[in-house]
Amino acid sequence: MPWRQVDAMTERRQFIRDVASGWSLDDFDQRGAPARLPKEALWAENMVGLFDLERATGHVMAAAEFNAALAASLSAQGRPPFRSVTEADLARVRALVADLRGRWQAMALGDTLAIPFPMAAA
Repeated sequence: MPWRQVDAMTERRQFIRDVASGWSLDDFDQRGAPARLPKEALWAENMVGLFDLERATGHVMAAAEFNAALAASLSAQGRPPFRSVTEADLARVRALVADLRGRWQAMALGDTLAIPFPMAAA
């Protein structure tokens, strides 16, 4: 799900490209993996972390606050900001996440949520 959240507004196939370029799924859990990630992938991972922070705290950030938090997070990892996000970008991701959560919560126990890829934004 994290890759699909960010997919609504950026690099549609970043995860697939990383795997296709030689990363195994286990590589993403290895110590030091973030330092080896392409800038787009690290940017996406930090975006996911900020969306998760919003979910956990209930505080929804405006684009300016989100961009400042994103820049600070990337800077702490020795990386410059990759690109800024707009209110429209954030709205598309949040709508997609809300749609997926709603579909997931509406499912009966034992059902499977099928998500076609590539997935269009809600």
